[in-house]
Formats: sequence, structure tokens, C-alpha cells
Amino acid sequence: MVAKSKIKIAFVEDSQDTAALFTTFLNQFCDDFEVRYFSDGPQFLKTLKAGTYRIAILDLSLPEIDGFELIKRLHSVDPRITAVAFMAHVGKDYRRKAIDAGFQLVITKPVLDMDAFCRSIIGLAEGPAA
Repeated sequence: MVAKSKIKIAFVEDSQDTAALFTTFLNQFCDDFEVRYFSDGPQFLKTLKAGTYRIAILDLSLPEIDGFELIKRLHSVDPRITAVAFMAHVGKDYRRKAIDAGFQLVITKPVLDMDAFCRSIIGLAEGPAA
């Protein structure tokens, strides 16, 4: 019997408390997930190779390299990865900017419904690769 490989998710967030909460919740919510946390863009990019991660959840207001620059670099290495914008900003213009930059899903902080958040990530993981 061949073991099913876990869906690898990169979670790039500069708030350690937020990252710990979401990483723990995602890992516990779905046995099929393996979530790896990165505190900044350069740390994440050091590990990035095509096919390493299925989903990348990126805070848009990261230090050094923001989420908009990070998605450009991410898609130049792996154009098939699904990118999720994780942002505290609100408004249609900022949401549109994220979608136009290549994010498939935009999630605003604070997340008030963790179950809905996880269902959204599961839905992306179950869908075809971009």
C-alpha cells in the first residue's frame, strides 16, 4: 500500500502568533496538510523549487519583500502554485489588486470563522493545479 503524500502549504506571515495559530489549526483540521511557516519572504524563497508547495498563503504586508513582489518571484519559479493573499487591508480596490497580481483567493484579517478559512484552503487543495 502506497502512503498518500500530504499537501504542502507554505504560510508566510511576519506575526509569529498569527502564524502559530493558523499553522496549528490547518495541520490539525486536515490530516492531508503539511504546513510550513516562514516569517519573511527571503526565508521562504530559499526553500522554493517547482513542485515544493501546492499552496502558498502570503501576508501582503511583509517586511523586506511584500506579498505582491513575492507572488511574482513565486510564480517565476513555480507558475502552478496556488497563491492565497492574507491581508489586513480592506476594500474592493486592494482586493482587486491582489487578484490582478495572481492570487486565487483573498482572505482578510482578522479571520472570524476558522472553519470557513480551512474549508477555503481545502477547496483550493482539492482543485486542479493552476
